[in-house]
Amino acid sequence: ASWRERRAVGALLPAETDDRIIWRKHWMVLLPKLWFSLLILGFWVIEAILPWTTPLRNLPGLGSAMTIIGIIMSLAAVAQVAWVVANWHNDTYEVTDDEIAHVEKLPFALAENRKSAGLGRLQNVEMTIPTPWHWLFNYGTVICQTAAEEGDFIFYSVPDPRAVAEEIQTRMERYRRREENIAARKRAQELPDWFEVYRSLDHEPV
Repeated sequence: ASWRERRAVGALLPAETDDRIIWRKHWMVLLPKLWFSLLILGFWVIEAILPWTTPLRNLPGLGSAMTIIGIIMSLAAVAQVAWVVANWHNDTYEVTDDEIAHVEKLPFALAENRKSAGLGRLQNVEMTIPTPWHWLFNYGTVICQTAAEEGDFIFYSVPDPRAVAEEIQTRMERYRRREENIAARKRAQELPDWFEVYRSLDHEPV
């Protein structure tokens, strides 16, 4: 099914800008990186609102210390969550009518790395859904084998990897047809020149 057909059945689609489709890793990849910070944040939120903590806060010096520790730990947890989410959002896999790309950017524009290759360099597109867990949440890996010096492009943990592979394959075939049409038109334009050269050579005296 095409992206338009998937839209009709209410599937979640990647971001689209002009001819560019942008994928990000599945949100499930965030959980291993965020669970500890979210646990710390939840603990201090619960500690701040549950009434059984009130007697502890009435102990000399302990209440203020717990408040200060709670604020520091909560701010650190929030900062870590914000960093991880921003870093996840900045790590994108992209395809246009001419190329595929993998863009990695650190938050606050601290660093950026972009790897790209023309669709004409693509040789094969494969996808894998490695585990039942990946199958349950419908995410996996798409491998784009290329003849470029950069090597293969691997889109890790993308949502709906079948659709991602199909979209890249469709654009790759469309790119090749477009290049073949351009080459055919160019040959057609050059044909009269070749006939003219042939006629001029044919009429030269021996």
